[in-house]
Amino acid sequence: MLDRPDLLDLYGHHVEQNVMPMVEDIRAAMRGGGNADVQRQWSRALLRLLNPVQLYIGLSYDALDFFIPSVLRKKHQLELTLPDSR
Repeated sequence: MLDRPDLLDLYGHHVEQNVMPMVEDIRAAMRGGGNADVQRQWSRALLRLLNPVQLYIGLSYDALDFFIPSVLRKKHQLELTLPDSR
């Protein structure tokens, strides 16, 4: 079962320690107004979080989708796709 308390703690820790710092960097770039910096931070996050060798890729994808919603991604021309697992 994926909703066991111990797993939920691991998931929460992953989002808090790995995803949220990147989300904050992306949001800061968005507030700064420079699209080149937004693109750079977004690419950095995707490379780090959605790399096929990383743990919890699906969770990272869902967290990015939640914390940087499609309306913001569209405004800044950011694409969110899962990597090919081949």
